[in-house]
Amino acid sequence: KYFALIEFKYIKKEEKATKEKIDKLIEEATIQLNTYQKDELVKEHLKQAKLKKLALVFHGWKLVEIKEIFNGPALMGKHFKAFESREQFLYE
Repeated sequence: KYFALIEFKYIKKEEKATKEKIDKLIEEATIQLNTYQKDELVKEHLKQAKLKKLALVFHGWKLVEIKEIFNGPALMGKHFKAFESREQFLYE
């Protein structure tokens, strides 16, 4: 049984989605997820389930990064492929 914390980050469609910008947003998401993990309500749920922390970065509707965050630096997370469209993400 798992309990998930998910943090969504967005880059406006008209902005450029650079690797540096994506990495910065993943770092911000990591800080937020680690903060959420310390909440008493979350700790209560963790007595019955394992924790998964995920950071998702969107550029407009396009999902450009998914990373599982572990208890450590964001760069230690697992990378998943980016989806070319919202439909591919929803239906693949």
